[in-house]
Amino acid sequence: MFVHLWIGPLTVQRKFQGFSFFAIYVILLLGKWNYQLDIAPIQVVNSCVKFERELIKGEENMEISTPAKIMVVFMNILHYSLVAYPVGIFFLLLFDPCFPPFLLSMSTTCSNIKWMKLGPENLILVFETWMAAQSIYSGAMWVFYILFVGTICILNYLQIICSKMALAKKLVDHQLCIRTYREVHILEKMFNDYLMSRITQAVVLFIPAIQIVSQFVSVTMHDQIPMPGFLMFPLFLTETFVNNVLTLTLASWVNSRSNDMLQKYGQNVDRVRGGEGSYLRKEVKALNCLKVKFGSN
Repeated sequence: MFVHLWIGPLTVQRKFQGFSFFAIYVILLLGKWNYQLDIAPIQVVNSCVKFERELIKGEENMEISTPAKIMVVFMNILHYSLVAYPVGIFFLLLFDPCFPPFLLSMSTTCSNIKWMKLGPENLILVFETWMAAQSIYSGAMWVFYILFVGTICILNYLQIICSKMALAKKLVDHQLCIRTYREVHILEKMFNDYLMSRITQAVVLFIPAIQIVSQFVSVTMHDQIPMPGFLMFPLFLTETFVNNVLTLTLASWVNSRSNDMLQKYGQNVDRVRGGEGSYLRKEVKALNCLKVKFGSN
């Protein structure tokens, strides 16, 4: 696919049209490639579930935050997109068998394909649809439920801990808040270790590129791509734009909110006098801000 897209005898317009699909497959393959049976992703999920059981005791009626509500809406849209992606590829190839970077476009006779006649091209169409379906379902799972959901979970954890820090009076209450924050910090380390090894670089590099190319294709080449296959490009444009705004913004909030929370908590601890105050100030100074890593940050 890469060789055909960049070295093959395609026009510049065709290369732009095929780039979005190539970039999506790269992201999906990085997300699903787990032939070594790495248990890191499911460890992150299980650790969050186990941690939440203890954290939310007494907070069951906590109001859902606005970012969490927005993320729920975004995830619901993405779930429908999982179905739309393979269906869109099926119709795209059905009306334009030469559309790159798929297998049929590598044939010099792709423009002469007649679907009413049974042949190998029918099997290739079914194969491309099947590959798209299984790639999008298996590859998107960890992107959705670790990067997207994991980021909003950390923000919710910080919200609960912040409320407990504001109410802490006794030494044991402060110790519980500090211990809980350190547990969230451990989850953040597990979260970042898995994302940095597989997902975040691809998301940072390819999703903005998909947004730019999809916008270019949607505006300048809308008359060259048959319907309903063309609808995939506005879909790519919309989802990548929302992802770039929502995910990166929420990820930056993890660092800024944890920093603000520690500063306010440090001011509260400064009011504690005696040996307990000295002990708590040392413990708070030892706490580090949380962050979702995208590269070397």
